[in-house]
Amino acid sequence: MNIEEMIFKVRDALASDQDLTNWCREKFSRPPIILTGVDDNNPPAETDYPVIAIIDVTCRRGNTRGRISIDVTLGCGVVQETIEHDAAAGTRTCLGFIQAETLRSLTEEALAKARFARLTFLGDTAGISSFPEFVSFTTITIETVSERRR
Repeated sequence: MNIEEMIFKVRDALASDQDLTNWCREKFSRPPIILTGVDDNNPPAETDYPVIAIIDVTCRRGNTRGRISIDVTLGCGVVQETIEHDAAAGTRTCLGFIQAETLRSLTEEALAKARFARLTFLGDTAGISSFPEFVSFTTITIETVSERRR
């Protein structure tokens, strides 16, 4: 499998996952939009969210077993203006922050369920909040056999 095929496998696994789609429909009344790359000059509008974007791909080759490792970085974003206040507990929670993390988790689960290759989820995740937009990032490592070795 080459890099292009792997990118499309990731995209298609996310687009077809029912748990991911159902959660987005329940929370946002629409399925997520899956982006392969993001146009910096024309980024998704608030009305496009929830969004899952394949934003970076790096490839490591050269091992002796004909395998390649591909790191795919995904951004999982929501737009949510709700802030939950609990005066008794003294807390305020931006619901979008929680929802972006849930979307990231469901995205990772969708890819794990698809089983199109050996996947490793790196321990690092990150988030960017620019109220009311919240994005959680994750990087997965996909290992596959180089198409030259098949």
